[in-house]
Amino acid sequence: MMKHSKGKTRKSLTVRLIALSCLLVSFYACEKEGGAEDIEVQESANSTVNSNEVELTHDQIFKLAANSIVPSSKIVQEVEGNFFGRDLSGILIDDQFVSYRQLKEWDSHSEEDHDSRLRITKSRVSFPSFGKRTLVYGLPYNGTDALSWKQINAAITAIQRYDALNTAKLNFQFFIGSGSQIMNGLNNGTLDAVIFNDDDNNFVGGADGRALFPSNGNPGFLIGLNDITDTYSQQNITVLIQHEMGHTIGLAHGDYLTRVSCNDGLSDIDPNIIEIIPGTGGNNGNFTNTVMRACGFFAFNDFRFEDRRSIQNAYNGQSF
Repeated sequence: MMKHSKGKTRKSLTVRLIALSCLLVSFYACEKEGGAEDIEVQESANSTVNSNEVELTHDQIFKLAANSIVPSSKIVQEVEGNFFGRDLSGILIDDQFVSYRQLKEWDSHSEEDHDSRLRITKSRVSFPSFGKRTLVYGLPYNGTDALSWKQINAAITAIQRYDALNTAKLNFQFFIGSGSQIMNGLNNGTLDAVIFNDDDNNFVGGADGRALFPSNGNPGFLIGLNDITDTYSQQNITVLIQHEMGHTIGLAHGDYLTRVSCNDGLSDIDPNIIEIIPGTGGNNGNFTNTVMRACGFFAFNDFRFEDRRSIQNAYNGQSF
């Protein structure tokens, strides 16, 4: 992705995209320079994480390529651990976290699959026929993975901006608590997700932030922030969290096909699992006037018009 410090940016198509991710996938918000590291172990009340270099097998490379993921190297970072009471095991490949379960289940797909895949809608967070669903994001104030108060204030602002969109089917709330309270909340269902400061950057890797996509009708339950982001302005942290929260409810990068905002010429998600949100224009996978673009979103202070419309249209209670 495009390297930037704390904030950088043919057709004006109004498109917002939602990713179909019943499988576990996550995205970098922004990549930094960084080399390979030895095994790291992070232990705290909130998480225990092992990180190590592994070499992809021929079968793994074939499956990844068949799903439009092309690693830049055979050597990738493996992450195994427990995050706030939930186990994750997989590999970091450039923009994505791919779980081993997902990789095992993946098969190559043919052109005949394309249309049927495009008509599947599984990534949106499920919502009731009547009324709204409330999503509660936990913000830990203590423990190794605790947010600083600047990060907490940024998270509160981001969550309030989502709630202010007044979607027909979702409300957004926050809960500030200890690491153990957050873990208990995730496990007993009173919390839907946690925004945490990734102390050793085992989950985030070299990015400013990383988030999981929805799974089984529930939002991605993790948003990790690189610990260096505490040195960023509160405005930039807020926009970063807005971007990552978009992923937790299913939004893909606006320029997922071209990553033109990063100038790296790559695509970062399989087009077969992308759906156009009705009322948001055509789909060329090259839209950048959005907080959800792959890189450079710190150029924006808040949601853009298309961000607001896409989130509202995705959660207006209609199927598509």
